Amino acid sequence: ETEISGQIAAGWNLTAGYSYTDTKYLRDTTLTGQAYAPQTPKHSFKLWSTYKLPGGALDGLEIGAGLRFVDKVYTNTVPRIDRDSYVVASAALGYRVNDRLRATLNIENLFDKRYIEQISGRNSGQHFGAPRSGGPRRPRRLLPLRAKIDRWDRLQAGRKRTGRSQPRVL
Repeated sequence: ETEISGQIAAGWNLTAGYSYTDTKYLRDTTLTGQAYAPQTPKHSFKLWSTYKLPGGALDGLEIGAGLRFVDKVYTNTVPRIDRDSYVVASAALGYRVNDRLRATLNIENLFDKRYIEQISGRNSGQHFGAPRSGGPRRPRRLLPLRAKIDRWDRLQAGRKRTGRSQPRVL
């Protein structure tokens, strides 16, 4: 498993991750060399990009988009159950109100793709991935407000109240 992230241009950030999983029975009388957990995807990849729009009237506005790929899997039950690989897209729109407050609208499964996220044995059922988290057909939206609380600022405020030269442990 590996992940890399960084700023590729002013205001433009990119994060990419890749996972490779290969499980096999090492010693077994009948299963040696066969997949131990075939319901675990062999390959998965994620890509997320954000861009902070330059100053002016759009100052504080940030847009983002991402993709998540998950490889095909199968069960080792009889009968065998296969699940195809899938790609899901997401998007975000955020606004920085000030240095300590930020609002973000996230839309997961942007194109409302219907896919099976997890498979189990024939009696356990299949689990569909979540539908789109925003939009006209599903108005549920994720709009988290994030506030930044800096301990150093709290320490400084404590010093001013008490007149102490050493910071207090909070």
